[in-house]
Amino acid sequence: MNKLEIQGQGFPVTKQTFDFMQKAYSETIKHLCKAFGNNLILYGCELAGSNRTAGAIVIDGELLPFEASPNNAKILISETVENAAYQNGTSLPAYKTRTAKCSSTGTVNLADLKRIAPPGQMREATPWKNATYMAGFGVYNTFPLKSRIDESGKGAISGGISNINNSATGEVALAQLSFNPSKTQYVPMLIVCAEYQVPLLAYIKNNGILYMNKTDADGEPGYLLHEYGGVFFAATVDLD
Repeated sequence: MNKLEIQGQGFPVTKQTFDFMQKAYSETIKHLCKAFGNNLILYGCELAGSNRTAGAIVIDGELLPFEASPNNAKILISETVENAAYQNGTSLPAYKTRTAKCSSTGTVNLADLKRIAPPGQMREATPWKNATYMAGFGVYNTFPLKSRIDESGKGAISGGISNINNSATGEVALAQLSFNPSKTQYVPMLIVCAEYQVPLLAYIKNNGILYMNKTDADGEPGYLLHEYGGVFFAATVDLD
């Protein structure tokens, strides 16, 4: 880290002095953030009902206070400027304060920010909870579908769903989980079927419901399973 040394009286304080000081700590923050990424959630910014809590984030290596605000998919960076009166009588911009908050007019995607947990301060995982199956689907008695929030703050699912009838078409709601991601999250699955195996698309929406669709990830038409078939899940997804 760069240092400014002032040795005794008479040091010439100029604009270069303050530029050097600002660069010293701003460059240090950028280097530290590169270990995790350029766009981060350091703390706070939690979803609380329809709002996001106050906290601190990093965007393009810049550390910014995050203001509590209504939840939105975008982040807006605001800057306020206060002038200073110079000795020659002029008033010029001097003090700039930059903050961030959720806003529909923002230019940064909230989903692009990665939440990091401080070393040694992992979250306590919530207990596994049995999913609530939608009508027409059955539970695998040996591996019932369960969900929880794990130690890293991610949503986790494990288990299976049976009795997937091939008469269903398009998007099908499978089960209600115990967590709600802020945006749709896709999950891998293992397909078990008496007659054939086909790739299917599975995802969790922000209502906490696990869905399956008859279109696979490549956009090709797929088929839902034989009525004696089923799917198994073992995956984690981001909640922010």
